[in-house]
Amino acid sequence: MTQTVLVTGAAAGLGNVIARHLLGQGFQVVLSDVDAGRARQAAEQLDNGEGRVLATGLDIRQPEDFTRVLAETVARFGRLEVLVNNAALTLATPVMDIDPQEFDRVITTNLRGTFVGCQTVGRYFAQQGYGRIINLASLAGQNGGTASGAHYAASKGGSSP
Repeated sequence: MTQTVLVTGAAAGLGNVIARHLLGQGFQVVLSDVDAGRARQAAEQLDNGEGRVLATGLDIRQPEDFTRVLAETVARFGRLEVLVNNAALTLATPVMDIDPQEFDRVITTNLRGTFVGCQTVGRYFAQQGYGRIINLASLAGQNGGTASGAHYAASKGGSSP
């Protein structure tokens, strides 16, 4: 049975590499990104005409977005078996220059976004009796963000197992 995976933040970077690898391993792949246009462009590059790629916009901070993407996925592929929580906002602002709005934006994206994905898709997996969730962390969560912002490090430390 072909499994379906939803990869957040898959328009570029690590998320795109993960999506490409999983597609090569035989998965059906949902490429999601806060920028739906970039997700569509990435899907066009990955799609080999077999219909195993779906592109969609997803703001991981919003439960209703995850609910919509889950519905789109089930409508297209019939099911979802794997969620890869990859999307994150990385800002390398020096700690003394981070304003409260930027701090909230990073924490909300990286920490709340992971929580919302786990909760929304986790409920679906519980109803289905099967599912896998992969949350990507960062060494910044362990070393305090020497190469990234303190807010990024805090958010990744909070979303690590």
